[in-house]
Amino acid sequence: MAADINAASPTSPGSRVALVTGGAVRVGAAIVRRLVAAGHDVAVHHMTSGEQARLLCAELERSGVRARPFEADLSDPSQVDAMVSGIEETFGRLDHLVASASIFEKVAFRDLTREQWRRMQEVNCEAQAFLVQRCLPLLDRSDDASVVLMVDIGGRIPWKGFLHYNVSKAGVDMLVRGLALELAPSIRVNGIAPGAVLYPDWYPEKKRQAHTARIPLERAGTAEDVAETVHFLLAGPDFITGHIVNVDGGRSVGSA
Repeated sequence: MAADINAASPTSPGSRVALVTGGAVRVGAAIVRRLVAAGHDVAVHHMTSGEQARLLCAELERSGVRARPFEADLSDPSQVDAMVSGIEETFGRLDHLVASASIFEKVAFRDLTREQWRRMQEVNCEAQAFLVQRCLPLLDRSDDASVVLMVDIGGRIPWKGFLHYNVSKAGVDMLVRGLALELAPSIRVNGIAPGAVLYPDWYPEKKRQAHTARIPLERAGTAEDVAETVHFLLAGPDFITGHIVNVDGGRSVGSA
C-alpha cells in the first residue's frame, strides 16, 4: 500500500525526502513548496540559480523542514555523483526524485548546429536517465520510491523552430515508459507533460494570447497546477506507473 506522506511530521526521521532538479525557480520552486507542505524534506537542485536556491531553502527551514540547496551541472557525471553523495550525507535517504530541470530555446532547423542539437539531447534526456540511475542505490532503500520526469506536450506535438527541443522531450516520453518497466516493481516512474505554463519572458504577448485562445479551458496553466500533479503522482494511488499526465488545459485534445 502507498505510504501516507502526511503522517510523519516534517522533522521526524520518517519524513520523506525529495530531490527536485531545477527546484530554485519557476515551476521547480512551486513543486518544492508543494512537497514541503505535504511533509517532505527537500534537496533543491540548481545550476545557475544559487542565490534563489539559498533564499528558498532558508525560508522553508524556518517552517521546520530540512531544505538544502545542491549545485550541479546534470550533464557532468562527477557533479551528479557529488550531489547525490551530498544528499545521502545530509538526509540519509531519498524517496522521491522529481526531474524538473531542462533547457529551452528557439532555433530554426536551417540554422541549427550539431552542438546545439547535442546539448539539448544531453541536458533534457540523457542527463535525466543517468540521474535516475545514480539515485537508484538510495531509492532502492525506500519503501515508497517514486520518480516523476517532466515531459512536455512538445514531445508529441512539433513546434516550428523547436525541433531539437521537441525531440529531446520525445526521448523523455519514452524514458518514462521504459524506466517504469526497468524499475518495477520497487520504483514507480511517471511523467507530466505541461502545456502553456509560465511562458518564457521573451515570448511575445500577442503569441501568448493566440496560444491561450486555442486552449479548451481558455487559460494558461500555473506552476501550482504542475506542482499539484507532482504531489498526486507521488502521494496518490500506488498502482500508477508508466503514465504521463497532460497538464495542458485540454490543448493536446485539440481546439474547437
